[in-house]
Amino acid sequence: MDDAKLVRESVDGEFGLTAQFAEGILADGWWAEGSPHYHYYMLSAALTAALAVRQHRPDFLRTPGLRDMLATPLSMMRADYSLPVLNDGWNSMTLPLGVGEHAAHYEQGYGLWQDERFPPTSSQTSTAAASTGPPRRR
Repeated sequence: MDDAKLVRESVDGEFGLTAQFAEGILADGWWAEGSPHYHYYMLSAALTAALAVRQHRPDFLRTPGLRDMLATPLSMMRADYSLPVLNDGWNSMTLPLGVGEHAAHYEQGYGLWQDERFPPTSSQTSTAAASTGPPRRR
């Protein structure tokens, strides 16, 4: 990622990340396909992109909707940490603790933004958590 031109094209190009996110992340932070399964699938890619470009483009972390992609499922989560089935995809998120299979995303989210909506309550031992470094305390 030391090629500034490649980073610029990847982020700002006609088909770059900014354009993809502007088209795909809805105003409420939900991914356009409307499925929790596809939402988390895309969130995996979005967080990977954020980790890849943050050193060269720290402003990328302020991309509209990016942080909200983590918060939106939490606002729909039931008391047993499951999500309702919307659209197609795997049904594992409808089971109790279903959102827990994506705990590493929230560890990454806290590492990237220190957002209190994603508190560092887990052991911080996942590969995802390690990629953002140790949790920074306020």
